[in-house]
Amino acid sequence: MLLNELDLPWTPKYIPFTELKTPVYEAINPNGRLLSIEDPNTGTTIWESGAILEYLVAEYNKEHKLSFPAGTTEYYQAKQWLIFQVSGQGPYYGQVFYFQYLFSEKIP
Repeated sequence: MLLNELDLPWTPKYIPFTELKTPVYEAINPNGRLLSIEDPNTGTTIWESGAILEYLVAEYNKEHKLSFPAGTTEYYQAKQWLIFQVSGQGPYYGQVFYFQYLFSEKIP
């Protein structure tokens, strides 16, 4: 979504789960997990959703169309919500998805 908001062209790559824990993918993301991006404009590879968002904003949002200037109160408040999402809300939603849709045993 952020790539679209920044009007950046992008091409998704399908990576089967069976290929995540392989040396080829772990060279891109040592955790062997999704999400990662490879920026052809800079040669930069970034993984982890929060780091990807911060990279894209820093690299391609110089006019602050979608962010706030560094050092402002709004900048730190936006960073606060990003960290809340990636460290709290995101992992909890991941657990809900796992136990509701992937874990076959129903525990009362």
